[in-house]
Amino acid sequence: MISPDYPHPPSPVRTRLLVLGYGNTLFGDDGLGQLIAQHVADWAVPGVLALARHELTPELAADVAAADEVIFVDAALHTDGVVFVPVNSTTPEREGLDHALTPAALLSLARAAFGSAPKHAWQLLVPARDFTLGNSLSSVARHGLTLALQGIARRM
Repeated sequence: MISPDYPHPPSPVRTRLLVLGYGNTLFGDDGLGQLIAQHVADWAVPGVLALARHELTPELAADVAAADEVIFVDAALHTDGVVFVPVNSTTPEREGLDHALTPAALLSLARAAFGSAPKHAWQLLVPARDFTLGNSLSSVARHGLTLALQGIARRM
């Protein structure tokens, strides 16, 4: 039970675009999502929030609910180009809460918990080839990083 004197967390700030990059930075190209989100955060564009996370967790639902548009950025082994794939929150791939959610499940959670979800949601898949232990990127991932940043910049 929460005490009445317990400080409430601040409400998330309404954002035009939320970029959620996720993956494990300890496994080479898998860290692409986080790296891309860090680059976008460095741009410091007003109305744009970029978060780098190890995985998608329920705690992100408030930020998702407060965004007009969200881009989930992840490394993808089986794609050759940088692609934006629409995310449909009405049919999440998994039901229930877990430590790691899919983009669709996180959108559904945002809608259920906060009564809103972004009108536009995308999964940005960035080509990746090397998921072995280490923090260097493959040449495919480095090229994908550049193209992904260009794609995000065009949406701002």
